[in-house]
Amino acid sequence: MGDDFDEDLERCQRRIGLTLRGKWRLEALIGVGGMAAVYAASHRMGNRAAIKVLHPHIAVSKEMRARFEQEALAIGRLGHPGTVQVLDVDVTEDGAPFMVMELLDGESLGQLAYRTRLSETELLRYAAALLDVLCAAHAAGIVHRDIKPDNLFVTRDGRLKVLDFGIARMKEGTGNVQTRTGAMLGTTSYMAPEQIHGRPIDGRADVFAVGATMFRLLSEKRIHEAETDAELLIKMGSMPAPSLRSVMQGVDPRIARIVDRALTFDRDRRYPDAATMLEDVRAVIGGTEPPFSTRAAAVNDAPTRGDSSVDAVAASRRIAEAPTMYASASAVPAPAASSPSHAVSALEATSGGLTKSAPQERRTSIAFAVGIGASTLILGGLIALPFVIGQCGSSSKAAASERTNEDDERDSDARRPQASTARTSGKKKLRGEELEREVSKYVEDAQRRPKKKPKKKKKEEEEEVFEEQDRTRPD
Repeated sequence: MGDDFDEDLERCQRRIGLTLRGKWRLEALIGVGGMAAVYAASHRMGNRAAIKVLHPHIAVSKEMRARFEQEALAIGRLGHPGTVQVLDVDVTEDGAPFMVMELLDGESLGQLAYRTRLSETELLRYAAALLDVLCAAHAAGIVHRDIKPDNLFVTRDGRLKVLDFGIARMKEGTGNVQTRTGAMLGTTSYMAPEQIHGRPIDGRADVFAVGATMFRLLSEKRIHEAETDAELLIKMGSMPAPSLRSVMQGVDPRIARIVDRALTFDRDRRYPDAATMLEDVRAVIGGTEPPFSTRAAAVNDAPTRGDSSVDAVAASRRIAEAPTMYASASAVPAPAASSPSHAVSALEATSGGLTKSAPQERRTSIAFAVGIGASTLILGGLIALPFVIGQCGSSSKAAASERTNEDDERDSDARRPQASTARTSGKKKLRGEELEREVSKYVEDAQRRPKKKPKKKKKEEEEEVFEEQDRTRPD
């Protein structure tokens, strides 16, 4: 855990035993999330509840305070039994907003799936309950935007509760907080491609998240595995999800069709709304074929096929420019009475060792390389820039030197003809027949000229004189 989380945990634990507004006594810390902490509390009248207190460093943001209040407003507008009942909203003595909610007894769906493997029938039942809540939310103009196993709570009697409407998007004109253009809010592994890119979203983004949740709980794998958050963002924003049966061959093909249809990359080929997906889920529970996904399969509409207009390079650029999303915090060990919290389940925490499926590996090597190609080229260019500048400087100097040598040679050549002309001035220029006549005349004169005996050396002449004297001397 990071130092920041340790500080939050220590600060949250110091609140235990305090009484808020003279009526709610905090008895135990249930969980700590990225935005708030959840406590078990008792009212002075004896009632017990869960109290969600916004972190002080989050409470200083007007936008975050508004989102906190929006959660209470969204839940109150729904009034659905599948959501947590909000009893009160107030502010602590030190200025931190808090929300009083019904205290739930149970655990998150992620924790339940980690503790015991869910059967397909159980999963379909939870999916149906979730989709029923989303139908009501979408009808009220509310998009949850953060559906995942840890935001789904299973009570001791088996009822499903949808938690954390803190980043829900509501219709304009209802006093809600508007998300900045390009902002990403949610949990990456469950976000629809259009949500990753910060585009306007509707209920189909929640439908995608339901499919991602079912994929996770059935296969015990995420849609895309990645070593870094940046790599995961690029994959979720540019790569279609693998079909469920490619990673889990034994799953009921009807369930696989539902999950694949919900995870369709192009939202126009996804389920049009939560009600249509709920109809398919209920059909499989009843033992029949899911009507919508079956009809789509009959016309050979590949459910997880990607949108050809989306490329990985553009995806990585838009993702890099988008504001940072809110990160989920790690879990705090809970007492017997678990409660709605932002805690990450053991299923999420221990999933790092899951291996990639073969279809994912084949697509990963292409899409991820292309997705980060632009960034790599830029980085390589920056690294090579000093070397290139040095080479250019050396080349310029060499070229200048070469030009200087060439200029010197040209000057020398220019001077050379003048010197030659000076040496040959006054002499007769011989060309053609004149040259032949002069040569012939020179040869004839040389032949007529008497031949000269070669000069003898002085020593030889002296020897000849001595020999002549010897011959003439009388005996």
